[in-house]
Amino acid sequence: RECGKIITCEEHNILGGLGEAVCGVLSEKLPTPVRRIGVNDEFGHSGPAGALLKQFGLCADHIVEVARDFVENSGEWPEPPLDSGSYEIVD
Repeated sequence: RECGKIITCEEHNILGGLGEAVCGVLSEKLPTPVRRIGVNDEFGHSGPAGALLKQFGLCADHIVEVARDFVENSGEWPEPPLDSGSYEIVD
């Protein structure tokens, strides 16, 4: 209630994950803007952990970018890195 916005970040599919659970509770109890950061519904990849985190937008730089944008203006979803193909644009 105090901050008025929530960001969730998870290292797996956003469908059925933490962000979806948070959105479900908030929609019934206290409608609140939410940004979910995680992997879209797609098959997994293999590779170095750091590269995969970057590919899916789960690196610290992208999380900070989303948080700053959301806190400052609740504006548009930030542009994903060029090497990414997995972002969820939220409700």
